[in-house]
Amino acid sequence: MKNEVKFIGNEIIKSQHKIINLQVCFSVAMVIIMVGMCFNFLAISNNEGRMPVLTDKNINYVTDTHISYQDSNEVVYPFLSDRFYAVKYIWSIGDIVMVCFTMTLIIVGVFLVISFSGLKKKIKQGKKDEK
Repeated sequence: MKNEVKFIGNEIIKSQHKIINLQVCFSVAMVIIMVGMCFNFLAISNNEGRMPVLTDKNINYVTDTHISYQDSNEVVYPFLSDRFYAVKYIWSIGDIVMVCFTMTLIIVGVFLVISFSGLKKKIKQGKKDEK
C-alpha cells in the first residue's frame, strides 16, 4: 500500500511538471494571439473602420469591411494591412500570427489530453503491478 501511494505520488508530480509547461505554452500562445488581434484592430481602427488591402493598380477592391490601396501613403500602418497573397485569401501580419498560434494552442491541447490519459494509464498499471 505504501509503495502504491509513493508510485502514484511520483507519477502525479512528473505529470504536473509536464502539464505546467504545457499551460505556460498555452498562456503564451493566447497572449500572442491577442497581439495579432491588436495588429488587426490597429489597422482597421485607423483606416476608417476598414482593413486596407494592398492591390495592383488595375484592381479596386472596396467592400464594407475592406478598402484597396496602391501607395503606402494612402493608409495608416500599411505594414499591418492585408498584403500577403496565399491561395485565394489575402493575409495580414495579424492574421498570420493568429493562425500560427491558434495551431499551437490546438497542439498544446492535444498534448494536455495525452498527458492526462497517460497519467491514468500509469496509475492503473502501477496498481496492477502492486497486486
